[in-house]
Amino acid sequence: AVEEADDLVVRDKTGGGTMFGSDIDRRAVDMTFEHLSRAGLESLVQLSVADIHKVPPPPGEFGCVVTNPPYGERLGSSQRANQGLGRLMQGLDSWSLFALSGDDYLESDLGKKA
Repeated sequence: AVEEADDLVVRDKTGGGTMFGSDIDRRAVDMTFEHLSRAGLESLVQLSVADIHKVPPPPGEFGCVVTNPPYGERLGSSQRANQGLGRLMQGLDSWSLFALSGDDYLESDLGKKA
């Protein structure tokens, strides 16, 4: 299993698509870049410091959005963060959304399953 996982990582490094990441907190983005660099993956990820309401939709007909949206005090309200994520997902009907969240209202705020 370990060899199989190693093979997948090598394949991903040479032929995988670009990933995009953003956070409103520069420290989180800097830490993410540091971890990516240590893993030798920094060339596969484009990072930005941005509010969810200002992040442009990712390019491509198909893809996957994976998020751990803040809820509660970090953005002021979970509903605001969820609305930003919902705006980002508009027009990405063929994309999958996976959200790691403890917010009971995430799916109802988005208007779709996460």
